[in-house]
Amino acid sequence: MSVESEAVEEEVVDLAAPPFGVPAVAFATPIDRDPMWDKKNDLLLLPVDVVYRDATKARTVLRITPGRVELLYSQLDRALRERDKAKAPHEDDDESSDGGAW
Repeated sequence: MSVESEAVEEEVVDLAAPPFGVPAVAFATPIDRDPMWDKKNDLLLLPVDVVYRDATKARTVLRITPGRVELLYSQLDRALRERDKAKAPHEDDDESSDGGAW
């Protein structure tokens, strides 16, 4: 007696594509409200607007764990210092020392 194998069809799901009828997220941006600490769940709650590709918005909160808060603090501090350094006049750009002449 021979056993014939049946072809099994697998459903391929594109994880990059949103489910039908759900708009894709374009970006999320913090809103002008202070974050709050959720003492019960030990999370920072950061209010954000989620903006979809169809230009609609949804307001929600980004839940951030204490470890991630520490990491973000460090990353944002470094980014702000880099921004300040980029804005500061460079010694080579100082035209006052020689009147701008070579």
